[in-house]
Amino acid sequence: MASDGGTNRPLPSLILLGIVDFVCILMAAESYRDRQFDAGTAWLAAGIASSLIGYWPQINAGLGIREAKVTLPEHRPNVLPTDYGKSVERNTFGLFVRNPGYDALDVHIPNVPIGPSTYMLCFPGTLPLLCERDHVVFVEGCLEDQSNALPGLDGSRLHDVMRLADVERITFAILYKGTNFRDYKTNCVIERVNWKGNGLTVRATGQVGGTSAS
Repeated sequence: MASDGGTNRPLPSLILLGIVDFVCILMAAESYRDRQFDAGTAWLAAGIASSLIGYWPQINAGLGIREAKVTLPEHRPNVLPTDYGKSVERNTFGLFVRNPGYDALDVHIPNVPIGPSTYMLCFPGTLPLLCERDHVVFVEGCLEDQSNALPGLDGSRLHDVMRLADVERITFAILYKGTNFRDYKTNCVIERVNWKGNGLTVRATGQVGGTSAS
């Protein structure tokens, strides 16, 4: 969409703001002509505010203010979930992950609350190293009762707990480090669906990090 080079705003937005400026100035002039000074001042202030909105990016640039842009390093690990389900080899349920990026160290997943239920989705294991050549790796999951009033459950019961607690989705994070020991996090979500055998699907929603470990 076309935009003004000085403001970085789309052209329709600039036209609309110009119309607002014109109307405000016209109303201010009429108010002053009718000796309605308070109303005229209010309309004039509105016109000035509209102008500032239109040129705010340019004003920021003139003051040396820049919008913060967070960029991730080009050479970095990128751990992604591929599925939540059963490992045939281990006969247990959990999360399948892969890393198409650079080597990842200390890959682990913090406990995940399951809505209003008393259960937490837990992944007790830690992957010391996850490389691209590892392809897809399984991380076993289980359900632990926060109040210890109920017995723990294996990962196959996740859908049941989500359904009974009326939870459509849960969000969680995969935490890991690069070989330079900078911290990374992949934000993920597990959702209930009706088109998959176990009723659950998982996907990544974004990656953040690249900061030095404290």
